[in-house]
Amino acid sequence: MPVCCSRNSTAYSGSHLSVTPSNASISAKANTLPATFHTQVFSSKGNSSVTWALDRQRSRTSSNSIVLIDFGQFPVKLQRFSQTPNHMRFTFLQLALALILPALVQAQCTEIFISEYCEGTGNNKGVEFYNPTGEAIDLSAYQLQRWSNGEGTATDWTDLIGTIEPHGTWVLVNGQTEDVDLGGGATSPACDPAMQAYADQLDNPYPAPTYMNGDDALVLVKNESTVVDIFGKPGEDPGVAWTNDEANGYIDIGDGATWLTSNHTLRRKYDVMQGVTVPPVSFNTFLEWDTLVVNTWDGLGMHSCACSPNQLEELPAVETAVFPNPSA
Repeated sequence: MPVCCSRNSTAYSGSHLSVTPSNASISAKANTLPATFHTQVFSSKGNSSVTWALDRQRSRTSSNSIVLIDFGQFPVKLQRFSQTPNHMRFTFLQLALALILPALVQAQCTEIFISEYCEGTGNNKGVEFYNPTGEAIDLSAYQLQRWSNGEGTATDWTDLIGTIEPHGTWVLVNGQTEDVDLGGGATSPACDPAMQAYADQLDNPYPAPTYMNGDDALVLVKNESTVVDIFGKPGEDPGVAWTNDEANGYIDIGDGATWLTSNHTLRRKYDVMQGVTVPPVSFNTFLEWDTLVVNTWDGLGMHSCACSPNQLEELPAVETAVFPNPSA
């Protein structure tokens, strides 16, 4: 049996490798992996399954007919599925971060960001923050600002309190507990107590960020000046809400486009690992947010993110192929 990868660099042991029979291939599938994994898939001519220590390296074919396809440093389990003559075929979980270097992942998972936005009926409104790091963060340095109705500066803000645990969340919910008579038959309703039960912090009385109504940008600031995340486009009045209308810069011009930031819950996508720190040219909601129906708040208090070492995103498997199988 040929010896693989015996170099002087650091080896990563414990990978489970399948070795293909001569003139045939084996399909292998990585499974039971954490979300931030980077898999190794190895195939070499032989007649048994073995465990080897592998050096990290790019895909290559060596003179002794060994093929190494390297996607990182994490141990993987390979399962035998079928044999296909004259070529090698590998099947692996398609995770958004599977091909990103660990250093890049770590560089992004360094600062809290907005992970959920609830713009419900009445004053059923809230914002969730996520800590993508492995350390607890004191929130006293952070402030959530609302830039209302296209204003070019913050119109109101709330200082966050408390501590957000590693890979944990902090939920800010509208704090109004009673209906308020606005005169002329208008009423500002209390936030639903069922939603407030999810809160780690109730927001300030009106005006405050969680009185947003779909056309307000939110800016998360640290130490009064450092922007760590932006929701919407500060300084832009999108009409009723930001929409799915790409042709008109995702703003509402009354043409029937879907309002996305009004009467929806928006949840940050799994592969978003940091906030937006520069105001966007236009706010395309779908780039980083999944949309849920109005008054969905049962997901508050938990967030699935690629930064967490304990998360696994279940996605369809994807096949790739390397041709031809090296000759003996």
